[in-house]
Amino acid sequence: MSSEEKAEHAKAAGADEVINYKTQAVPDRVQKITEGRGVDRVVEVDMGSNATLVPKIIAQDGLCAAYGSNSAQACFDFGPMILSGAAVRFFIVYELAKAARESGISDLTRWMEEGRVKHAIAARMPLERTTDAHELLEQGKVIGNIVLEP
Repeated sequence: MSSEEKAEHAKAAGADEVINYKTQAVPDRVQKITEGRGVDRVVEVDMGSNATLVPKIIAQDGLCAAYGSNSAQACFDFGPMILSGAAVRFFIVYELAKAARESGISDLTRWMEEGRVKHAIAARMPLERTTDAHELLEQGKVIGNIVLEP
């Protein structure tokens, strides 16, 4: 999280713990929260910026799913990663195998029908303002999705 507002949003959505990466040392907080074990799973949205954190926060045999990066390269320390047995899986939804895609759609559909999926709509904007919407998201000025309306 990068603000108290975003932390409260995450807590309201069910987060047990939140870390403000702008004001707290992420590895230290992760180690404290997990009693030194690290986290089993990391979903990384900016691997280029955060790769150096992964070996410091991931648990033995943990998995990091990386699906975004603000730079073309991502570097992390090999030694800690191999010693922990951790893995990094690069993920892009468009390349999912048919069975995995169908399973995911089935799960999401069921969760929506059960009311378990709640979308945070930050704003609605006309399609002509696509550039503005994208810039708002990139700047981190909104919490949730921006819906573009034709």
